[in-house]
Amino acid sequence: MSTRSEGPDADLSAAIEAGFAGHGEPPAPLPGAYVAAGRRHLRRRRLATGGGALGVAAVIATIALLGSGGTPQGAPDRTPVVDSPSAEEDSTAAAKPVDDPATRVREWLSPGQVLGYDGEGRLVVRPGWEVVRRVDNPLERTAPAGSLGAVVTNGEKTFWYLLDFDADSNGASWDPVGKAYARLEDWLTSQVDLARSSESEQGDDDSQEGQAVWVEFEPGTDRLIGVNGARIVDQRLDPAIPGFAEPGERTAAAEVVRDGRTWFVLVRPGPVFSDNVLVDPAVLAEPTMAALLDHARRQYASGEGLR
Repeated sequence: MSTRSEGPDADLSAAIEAGFAGHGEPPAPLPGAYVAAGRRHLRRRRLATGGGALGVAAVIATIALLGSGGTPQGAPDRTPVVDSPSAEEDSTAAAKPVDDPATRVREWLSPGQVLGYDGEGRLVVRPGWEVVRRVDNPLERTAPAGSLGAVVTNGEKTFWYLLDFDADSNGASWDPVGKAYARLEDWLTSQVDLARSSESEQGDDDSQEGQAVWVEFEPGTDRLIGVNGARIVDQRLDPAIPGFAEPGERTAAAEVVRDGRTWFVLVRPGPVFSDNVLVDPAVLAEPTMAALLDHARRQYASGEGLR
C-alpha cells in the first residue's frame, strides 16, 4: 500500500509544539495520530510497532460501560537531542515515585494523547478524561501483550482510541468521533484492517491485504464498478478534493450499498487495487453526494483528512 500524508508535516509539527505550550489543560489531541509511547515517535495512522506488526483481524466484542477515521505516515522519526540532566534534576527524579500519576502521564503519553499504556501494560489516562466504553483486545494479541479499543471523553470532546502493548513498545491510534464513522465498531474494524495492511507491507510493498475495497476503476473505461458485494448507486469522477490524491491522479466518489447499509466511498489509485476511503452518511450534514464532497474538502483542507 502506498503511504500518503493526510496533511503537511508542518501541520503535525505545529500541533506538537502547540501541545507543549499548554498550561494546565492538556493539549488538544492530534486526530488520526499514532504514538509509539516511550520513544516520542509520532506517525500518522500507523499500528506497526517495535520489531513486528501489530496483530491480525479481530472479532470485536463490545463491552459497554456507558454509551457512546489519507493514508498514514508523516515525516521520518528523528531521535531528539537533549542535554544531560543536572545533578539536581537527577535527585528530583529519583525522589519521584515511579507510580506517581503525573510521572506516568509525562512518560507515556505524548502531547495531545489522553490514553495509552505504560511499560507494564497498565492503562494511563490523562487527568480530566474518562474511559466510558471498552472493547477488549480487538487486535487479538496473546498475553502478556494486549490491545484495547476505547471511547474517551472529557465531557466536551470525545475520541476513539485503539491501543496496543507488547514487550517491545506501545502504540496508539485515535480519531475524534464523527470524522468518517458514526459507530465505534466500524472505526475499530477500519483500524484493525489498517494494522493488517501495515503488517503485509513489511513483507510486500505492493500489498493491500486487509483494506476494504468495495469500488474499483473499471479497466479501459472512465467509470467505477462495485466489487466484494458492493452495489454502486451513484458515482462522480474527478470530484476535485485537493489533498486527497497526488496532482494528476484519477479520483472518484461513489455511493454504494453493501450488506444492507449505505456508504460513501472516495477512490484514488493504489499499488494493486483502488484505495477506498469509507465515509458513513450519518456523519454528514445530509446523506447526499454534495454533503460528502463538502465534508471531504473541509477535512483535507484542514490537513486532517479522513483517516
